[in-house]
Amino acid sequence: MNTSKYTMTEQEQLAKLLSDKQWRKNSWNLYCIKDKAWTKIAYKPNKAQLHYQENKHIKNIILKARQLWFSTEIDIDALDEVLFSSYFTAGIIADNKDSADRIFRDKVKFAYENLPEWLRSEYTTTTDRKWEIVFENNWCSISVDTSFRGWTLQYLHISELGKIANKYPEKAREIQTGALNTLSPSSRCDIESTAEWNSWLFYDMCMRAMEQEEKATELTSMDFKFHFYAWWIDDTYTLESKDNIRRETQEYFDKIRQDSWVQRNHPNLCFTEWQMRWYQKKEEEQRDDMKREFPSYPKEAFDLAIKGAYYEKELSIAREQKRIGKVPYDPRLPVNTHWDIWGAGWWDENAIWFYQIYGKEVRIIDYYECTGMWMTEIAMSIVNPRYTNYWTHYLPHDIQVTEYSTWVARIQTAREVLNWEIDIVPKLSISDGINAVRDMFPNIYFDESKCYVWLSRIWGYRREYDEKNGIFRDKPKHDINSNWADALRYLWVTYQSLTVIRKAPQVSRVNMNRFR
Repeated sequence: MNTSKYTMTEQEQLAKLLSDKQWRKNSWNLYCIKDKAWTKIAYKPNKAQLHYQENKHIKNIILKARQLWFSTEIDIDALDEVLFSSYFTAGIIADNKDSADRIFRDKVKFAYENLPEWLRSEYTTTTDRKWEIVFENNWCSISVDTSFRGWTLQYLHISELGKIANKYPEKAREIQTGALNTLSPSSRCDIESTAEWNSWLFYDMCMRAMEQEEKATELTSMDFKFHFYAWWIDDTYTLESKDNIRRETQEYFDKIRQDSWVQRNHPNLCFTEWQMRWYQKKEEEQRDDMKREFPSYPKEAFDLAIKGAYYEKELSIAREQKRIGKVPYDPRLPVNTHWDIWGAGWWDENAIWFYQIYGKEVRIIDYYECTGMWMTEIAMSIVNPRYTNYWTHYLPHDIQVTEYSTWVARIQTAREVLNWEIDIVPKLSISDGINAVRDMFPNIYFDESKCYVWLSRIWGYRREYDEKNGIFRDKPKHDINSNWADALRYLWVTYQSLTVIRKAPQVSRVNMNRFR
């Protein structure tokens, strides 16, 4: 580094300062960011960011309120590691290409290009890809993308995982099986997000980490530490007004202080009148989104989603009992498939469940969904190559519809062309079906990796919400999650036939505890 304009003492002092990570990040001397008005300012960590710096683990998951700037803190930290390390690779996952472009341009590249000239001039860079900076002098790089499968990363930041899991369940599965598997025990990982309605992966990871926090479990280098940052940690969320604080507002703030997480982590928490007035006014604007966008304690963040979800309790118990995890295929048991078809004609959406039954256990070992494929194409390219010992293929009543490509009924294709043993599943009412599924749920095991998308669908299966009146209607919200989660009712029908009427051959049992 060229520091000839300094005396030897100043050179030594500068070298000492640059060796101190806290000074580099918090001194206001090196890094610049854009504020809310898109004005260039020195990076000065706020109260939440400083708390996080002091309390983070090697792997962290952050449930947060809006506008606390955690992605900025984490991305500055990643850039700092890349600049002052050797052979270090950092990756940032965004929810889509537009977000990746904004993160790279407005956070990573902006911070790098606005380093002091005497420091930036020391680095020789090449840009191999659109969202990557490679530093030739220390063999380090920082990249932003939507996936990092196959990479070897020392630092991974996943931004807004809740939003990714909600909008792109396949991408969330790719993160779970791909990006997270690129990490070694010594690799750093920071995941941050607000809560979302249908975000199974983020919700599940938060609940697991929160359970460890509640039990004060000693964390390993592979465990994620749970962090929660409420709106009230930001001193700017206040409102000077003469509005009366309503009784229900006061009761709500009393409830915050009684929460178990708050009592463990902030036992002396107090609120000012200005904070209560801000919350009261903001809630009038945000209505039911307030708890999700500006939560006051962790369990509240997912509160509305949990209240509306049909199978939240059942999924939570399944996770606690470790019935969601690795569920291996047992070659000694026959495989059944259950199908659902939604739509008509060429653009049909198809979902297929692959499961094995032993006694009363339903082991869902695989799941596949697709759009725009004919019955023969699905069967020959997807179903037949997967397993060889099929017992029965259970298909819905609309399997009798004629396909436009062949003008042959799907059921005829399945029986005569594919030579399958099939049963047509009768219809079951929604209310009866939901209750039946709840009764069956304690017997279901899910392979989390192969069935992640379906787990997201089940988690997203919820009652329709009346935003005007602030109530849940007594019927499911009609969306893609209802299409596939509805099929659980039909799985119950086949479950009854397999466990009561036509039991599968009895074979030696696979000990599921080996895989938990």
